[in-house]
Amino acid sequence: MKFKKLKSLILAGMISTSVLVPSIANAQYITAYEKVVYDRYVVDTASFFYPDKDNKYSKFNCIVWHFVSDTDKGSPYTFKFKFDDNKWYIHETTKDKSHWVVVENNSVASDVLRVCLPYLGTNQN
Repeated sequence: MKFKKLKSLILAGMISTSVLVPSIANAQYITAYEKVVYDRYVVDTASFFYPDKDNKYSKFNCIVWHFVSDTDKGSPYTFKFKFDDNKWYIHETTKDKSHWVVVENNSVASDVLRVCLPYLGTNQN
């Protein structure tokens, strides 16, 4: 008799649990905002130029191609780097003046620099 009561209590608990916690839930996911940006920079490792031939590791230039779509033909830019006082600098030109600024972390210049460092001094310019 006790076994039948226990069995019916377990069965009643299972039924009430399945009613309270449904196993199938419906949800709709609707995108409210999406922004896809194609921004690719490609370093031409054959384009390295060293203004100071005696010290190729302190100052160099390279060509970087910038693509804004997968069908874009790209735009070339010359990146000029120098290492001075334990910091890497990039040369910037704005309107009428040009100057050297410290390469900031997580910038395009820092990404380009990280790609370039293993290739410094390897080509015969």
